Amino acid sequence: MRTPQQVYVMGPMTGITDMNRPAFRRMAEALKDAGFEPVLPDDLDTACMCRYTSKAEMYRDVLPADIQLLAECEAAVSLPGYECSEGCGLEMYCCDVMRIPFCVPEYSTDEWAQHDALGLDEWVDDTLAILNFTMIGRT
Repeated sequence: MRTPQQVYVMGPMTGITDMNRPAFRRMAEALKDAGFEPVLPDDLDTACMCRYTSKAEMYRDVLPADIQLLAECEAAVSLPGYECSEGCGLEMYCCDVMRIPFCVPEYSTDEWAQHDALGLDEWVDDTLAILNFTMIGRT
């Protein structure tokens, strides 16, 4: 039996209601259903984020652990809004440097500006299609 491939889920958290947990959980559920093992940095981050007085202080403490999790994964996917997140920017850079496939649907800014109309489910479905294609032949 093949071990599920670990897939890191990145997405914006800071300034989003409930740290964007519902979107992280929806992506994790879809990844599990597709046979992947989701790795969620928000499990690590949200427990300690409220104790920081500055964003920089939080990033210095939280991001190293997130990057360590990312380094153990075979691929990464994003949630909507990743392009406006400083943390996601660093995670995407690390994916590039470590040659970890990064799967994200390509929507224009105008299309995704209406993301409520597009819907998280469509984003998740499109991401899984890209991920499945990217992971063909990887073990």
